[in-house]
Amino acid sequence: MNIKNTILSIIFAMTSIAAFSACNQNSTEADTQSNLNDEPSVELSAEVVESAVESVEESTAISSEDESVYVFDPTTLTGGGSHDEEDSEDEESSNTNEYLGFTYEFVDEYHDYNDVIEITKFTGTSKDIVIPNEIDGHSVMIIGEKAFEGNENIQSLVIPENLKWIKESAFSDCKNLSKVTFEGNSTLYELSEDCFYQTNISEITIPETCAIVDRASFLCCYNLKKLTILGMKTHVYNTLSVSDDCVIRCYKDSTTYTELLAAFPVKYNIEFLE
Repeated sequence: MNIKNTILSIIFAMTSIAAFSACNQNSTEADTQSNLNDEPSVELSAEVVESAVESVEESTAISSEDESVYVFDPTTLTGGGSHDEEDSEDEESSNTNEYLGFTYEFVDEYHDYNDVIEITKFTGTSKDIVIPNEIDGHSVMIIGEKAFEGNENIQSLVIPENLKWIKESAFSDCKNLSKVTFEGNSTLYELSEDCFYQTNISEITIPETCAIVDRASFLCCYNLKKLTILGMKTHVYNTLSVSDDCVIRCYKDSTTYTELLAAFPVKYNIEFLE
């Protein structure tokens, strides 16, 4: 129903109410037969109705093409509306935990694993960081995006065997971080973009289990002189952002070497592992 028809319906309804009210008032002053014969009439001319409709339409400026039309949002009412945002915040808060300065949360599924832990932040002040392999029986498998970003206290880092993914910018701008060690039985799977951006690492050995080293994992690591990649099938996606004097050590028949060769005309200092 359009606005015009709606307003007409309201006006005629009001007309009927007015007529009924007038009849009731007259019934107290005359007999029933007289009231029936002399029932008052309430009439509105077509011109008056049309004028009222036009006035309302102009004042409200209702148009399906008018982007300025206000749409009522019940969530703006105090004490009403949706509580989805509040529920989300409560749920996030309940999922956040603390352990020895590490803030972490549970991840329901990661590859074929369930209820694993992701480190999301570090609030401690230690210079030598050892990432826990487990917390309360749950494997620590992920270091979250920007979890340690800008922490200039950290100088050394030990990555445990259960850890599989270091997310984007996890240790970005940790400018005093100079030593990173992966435990002997490491199951590392991926190093994401900028994960060690602008750190002071001088050399690092990537475990053979690692499948992905993002091309920008070591971007702006100007002190990096030796990068060893032990995996036979580690992808670097044709390029690595390292300084000109950085030596990349890998196997000659590895995926890493094959992809670096495809980076022509970029030339790397490559040493072959035996």
